[in-house]
Amino acid sequence: MNSFNVGDLVALKSGSPTMTVSAVGTTMVSCVWFDGSKKFQETFPPNALEHWADVEARIQKEADAMTAKIRGYSRSLWS
Repeated sequence: MNSFNVGDLVALKSGSPTMTVSAVGTTMVSCVWFDGSKKFQETFPPNALEHWADVEARIQKEADAMTAKIRGYSRSLWS
């Protein structure tokens, strides 16, 4: 299970805006985020969250795989 600290940037594994951990309890993690100037706060079980750095790494890996696939397809068109 992930461990979270106040100030960590996180997102829901199912997808969400980037959120900031505001409190960590024994069974729940409180997060805050903004939509424009409107502040939201919610509490989530830790297993529903992932660190934002992990989200970014996964997105980059997917983008790199797609780029490689497109390059391979483009090369086959001109061969």
